[in-house]
Amino acid sequence: MRLQPVYRTILALDAVGSTAGTNATRGQIRERLYEVVEEATQTTGPFVDRGDGMLVLLKDVPKTWVITDVVPQLKNVGFPIRVAMHAGEVHRDKRGYFGEAIDLTCRFVDAPQTKRALRLSGATLVSVVSDDIYRSVVCQGYDGIDSRAFRPLGRVRLGRRTHLGWVQPAFSAPILGNGAVENTTSTATSKYSAIFSAR
Repeated sequence: MRLQPVYRTILALDAVGSTAGTNATRGQIRERLYEVVEEATQTTGPFVDRGDGMLVLLKDVPKTWVITDVVPQLKNVGFPIRVAMHAGEVHRDKRGYFGEAIDLTCRFVDAPQTKRALRLSGATLVSVVSDDIYRSVVCQGYDGIDSRAFRPLGRVRLGRRTHLGWVQPAFSAPILGNGAVENTTSTATSKYSAIFSAR
């Protein structure tokens, strides 16, 4: 098989707590997740299904737009989610998409540090960007992105290497079926400062 790499911006999403529900609940969560992602990204794919989560592969989009517009909209999904963002070369065969860049994005969204950040923030969404995204986009002074609001998440291992991630400020929105949740963005950011200064 001759591999033909193509460059994509990658989002990995994971719905938190979905395994505690019934299959009917899982179906509702999946439907809502895809609905919000399609609206936020203004596309219907390609998506890669991950059961209670998904991968989104975006072609020819500004990464600044993903950070400032797409990710904040994902808080409207109605249940807690974790999001990770990276970019790199991906491949496709008859079974789907694969590649190191995809693997790393999944490592970030599933990392214990990411789960801990969401749990301790009290927010409904936490987002992590790779060090590549942080240095090439976040730190470059683009409108709407404050690099001072990002905190080092810690490192994840992929193969023989470790990779640094950076956590964005947390976002909060109402939880479906559980009443409104107070918007705690500023509070959550303060909590992140305390969490990561103590690491």
